[in-house]
Amino acid sequence: MKLPPALALFPIAPDKPAVFGVTPDKTVKKFLTWLGTEVIVAEPYRERDGHSEVLACGAPPAMSIARLIPQYWPGERVEHLIVRPDCSQRVWTCGPLTLRQVSCVEDLLVELARRKPPLCVLEHHNIAIRAAMEEYLKLLDSTSDPQKRLAFQKKLDRSAFELLPELIRISPATRFAITSHERGSGISRNDRAKYVAFKEVVMIMGRPDSAPHKKQLFNLIRRLYPQTAQ
Repeated sequence: MKLPPALALFPIAPDKPAVFGVTPDKTVKKFLTWLGTEVIVAEPYRERDGHSEVLACGAPPAMSIARLIPQYWPGERVEHLIVRPDCSQRVWTCGPLTLRQVSCVEDLLVELARRKPPLCVLEHHNIAIRAAMEEYLKLLDSTSDPQKRLAFQKKLDRSAFELLPELIRISPATRFAITSHERGSGISRNDRAKYVAFKEVVMIMGRPDSAPHKKQLFNLIRRLYPQTAQ
């Protein structure tokens, strides 16, 4: 069965149930069922106030933060839901805190403007431009000619540094943490210096799943979200 473009852009683990807080797209649901993934449609997700949300762009930083959340409220259950029909967004909730994961530039801009969260965590590299990626995937599906594929000129992604001025304009009160999960291609000294020039950038780190970075991120969330200190 053909992979739906949405799942090519927003993959999910096929060996775990896909729990939706919204009615899933029919094509996505059909493909997940074909894979053998259990599809569960839970109660409709009720949006919370944006000031209780951490916004993470990209799966790696989102997963790192998702593992931190239960430490604020030991024993509390963490609920994980897919909240867009095409799997493009998901949330984790625990106690009064919500983590929202987006995976493309378009959703990042929309959700930052809509939610204005205290903290937004960005992957330094390769934040996908959804419209361009979808166009490129259609091209790959339509031809095997390498020359036609190489002729595709549209930019497929942007870096966090490129986006920061626009993000700050959209939500001036939001603070930003920059992470890098690419092995052997972290945040260079020059790039760090560029980020430091923005007072809104309060943390720059490599992989946040290392012990020192976990502690830094844990303390940053506690500082920006008073409800976590209760």
